[in-house]
Amino acid sequence: MALSDADQELLELQRSALTSGATPGVPVGDAARDPEVIRTWEARWSAQKEAYGQFVAAAPIHIGNCLAFDTGHAVPLEHVIRYDLEALDLVYRVGTPEMARLGKQFESEREFLAANPSLAKARAAAAPLSAAALDPRGAGAALDDERQAARAAKSAPAKTAVRNEKAEA
Repeated sequence: MALSDADQELLELQRSALTSGATPGVPVGDAARDPEVIRTWEARWSAQKEAYGQFVAAAPIHIGNCLAFDTGHAVPLEHVIRYDLEALDLVYRVGTPEMARLGKQFESEREFLAANPSLAKARAAAAPLSAAALDPRGAGAALDDERQAARAAKSAPAKTAVRNEKAEA
């Protein structure tokens, strides 16, 4: 099947970008020397960092039938606002808009919990773990300990009886 002129131009543009070593979207050549182009590029880059640097997914987020963001992935501000993801507790705030523009995130857990009050409440409401929950054998570990203690108790008298018989003989 023959390519249209537009398709052919697009392929040539892609090939030239791949072979020139230039990063798509970054000004190169004479444009890279123009202060206005550089200011525009930096403003766009800052806006992208701000949009993607404030929130991460707390759980898998589906939009329609499609998995849009997996746990821990950056979620753009536009999606957080449009689908009200923060109110649904599907995202965690990891930075302020100012921090996001600079590519930074909260430095301490205290700042993180202050920005995510629902997470702080959930952590406070969590029940303390019992010793059985921490045992690698699981919640039935206490039953297993009791069973083994009962076995040891049953077998102990039999051994002493055999020893007593040997001592008497």
